Amino acid sequence: MVEDAPFLEDFTVIGLDFRACPDDLRHHLFVDDREVPAALTALAAGGADAGVVVSTCDRIEVSMTVPSTADATALVASTLAAAGDLPADQVAPYLRRRQGRAAVEHVFRVAAALDSQVVGESQVLGQVKACHGHARAHGLARGLVDQVFQAAFRTAKAVRHETAIGAGATSLGTTAVARCRALHGDLANCAGLMLGGGEAGAVLSEDLRRAGLADLCVLDPHTRRARAMARQLGGHHGDFANLGGHLVRGDIVLAALGDGRYALNAEMIEAVLRRRRRRPVMIFDLAVPSDLDPAVNRLEDVFVFTLDDLEDGAAEARAARAAAAVAAAEMVTAAVDRFCGWLDGRRALPEARALQARFQAIRDDILAQDSKVDAARATQLLVNRLLHAPLTNLRDMTGAPAADAATRQALRRLFDLGDDEGGER
Repeated sequence: MVEDAPFLEDFTVIGLDFRACPDDLRHHLFVDDREVPAALTALAAGGADAGVVVSTCDRIEVSMTVPSTADATALVASTLAAAGDLPADQVAPYLRRRQGRAAVEHVFRVAAALDSQVVGESQVLGQVKACHGHARAHGLARGLVDQVFQAAFRTAKAVRHETAIGAGATSLGTTAVARCRALHGDLANCAGLMLGGGEAGAVLSEDLRRAGLADLCVLDPHTRRARAMARQLGGHHGDFANLGGHLVRGDIVLAALGDGRYALNAEMIEAVLRRRRRRPVMIFDLAVPSDLDPAVNRLEDVFVFTLDDLEDGAAEARAARAAAAVAAAEMVTAAVDRFCGWLDGRRALPEARALQARFQAIRDDILAQDSKVDAARATQLLVNRLLHAPLTNLRDMTGAPAADAATRQALRRLFDLGDDEGGER
């Protein structure tokens, strides 16, 4: 017996984009690797048939299938609220739900880094794969959910190989490394300080580490977020309350908090410079909104760059990145079309196999009745027997005029009989 294929509408993605929710909620709802199993257990206990918890720098969301009787949004709200030690009604208003094709396309775009702050960055695919791996180990990456993610991974890999989508992210990192070397020389002699867990900060931190940055400290108002980010980047975390002391050691500062206030003001940085004996500081202001008081830019011995500054300013380079993003988006859309078409085709597969088996049984029965029947007689018997049930049922189905028209149209399409009663295609 062929198992029924799932419906596309069974697939749902529910979650939060950290860039569009309040700061307090964003920090509380961060889920690191060690907290994922508890979230998966809660989903299963709440009735999810399958699910993957995707937790990255910029989002936390659940891709899942649930029975039609379950309230998927309430389940996700309670699961994420429990992880952040918050009431569910504080989380629910900020959840966004995507379903069916829109949900599938969202997963594909996230995996391909089209929905990242730094479009084309390479981190997110690894993060999503790790989240899928946790769900698989927990027995929840199965069925339609697993099929969506496996297809998304294949598409993301093709996008990176067949477009220049990663060039933009690479050029930003290359420029940042060059600026730091121009100011400080060998990065092995430098200390890096990352504020917050923003995606752009994580991307540039990895580039700096690969370029030789020996020491990286991560600070965040929420210690578990700093600890998780430090573990991901191969650094260590510190006490955010001692921000001034950490800034004194920081030769390269990556400011990626984005909590709506100036974490670094001119008075603070001037005091840090005096304690550093005016040794210069490179600050990358990566947050939206900015973490940096504009007055900091006027201080001597401080060199500030934003993401826009890291763009090389050439119109050709920006145009190339935009063209790569368009090409990547078109590849993703085409891949989603193929996946959805494949899934629709699977739903017809049981009936197709049953029809093939029915026709084969009729053929075998005719041959069994008389193995010496000639070809003309055998084919005539076969045609008669094959058409008997369809024609009988067709007469029963076409009682009402509306049903008659609909049935005739479906029959002509199914058997390729042409657009009207007398025509052929």
